[in-house]
Amino acid sequence: MMVVQWIFRQPANKRLQAEYAMSSFRFVAIALVFVSQTSITPGPKKKEPEQLCRTYATEFEERPAHTISTCQFDEAALEYRCTKSSGDFKTRVYASARDFVMEGIHRERAYAIRTRFRSDGKDWEAKLVYTDDGYLAREENTALPHVVLVWDKWDASGRNTAGRMEVGKICSLVSSVEYKDTDHASFATFGFEGEEPAGVCKYLKARVDRFYDENEILIREVTSIQVSDTKETIYTIKSTQKFCVVEER
Repeated sequence: MMVVQWIFRQPANKRLQAEYAMSSFRFVAIALVFVSQTSITPGPKKKEPEQLCRTYATEFEERPAHTISTCQFDEAALEYRCTKSSGDFKTRVYASARDFVMEGIHRERAYAIRTRFRSDGKDWEAKLVYTDDGYLAREENTALPHVVLVWDKWDASGRNTAGRMEVGKICSLVSSVEYKDTDHASFATFGFEGEEPAGVCKYLKARVDRFYDENEILIREVTSIQVSDTKETIYTIKSTQKFCVVEER
């Protein structure tokens, strides 16, 4: 109110009246510019929710067996199931849809809580145990009840890098995994420290090489076991699907 009174208070002298009028005009003009600028200046932008996405195979052919597998992620059941044309299947169960997506983003880092599968007409289940930090520490498989994989080292992405494979009370093999991310590949070995054992355990020495495409989908696997010939499996991806979740900030 005092500002308004100052603007419109006019002195008796005409020259001063003119100067006051001009000053008042300038004041009002500046005030209007200030008001107009503050009214159109946008506030802080609202951050859009970030999406995390995974592209997974919905159909692929496995050679040399020439079997066709169809796969689908069931968001309601939190299961990713692949069924072969032979009738065998493999199902990975997750605690959340986000875990399913993260398992695709972080190639070869496990997020599933368990795995069910059928092989040669028999149903099996694998249990996965994690550390408090969410790193895979132990794998137990009902198909091989006396074989347990134990992991105690991980890389910066939380992937297993070193551990051991325990075969009952017979023997223990040292396991290690090397990741070549630029080549979308990994190389796992199972062997022994020092001199190889004399019994059946020496035949368990193995190497598994895996290769992935740009979507981190497995396309080639080479398994070399000391007791048998090298086996190469090619996975030809026929169709894929993208699944996304909203990442909370």
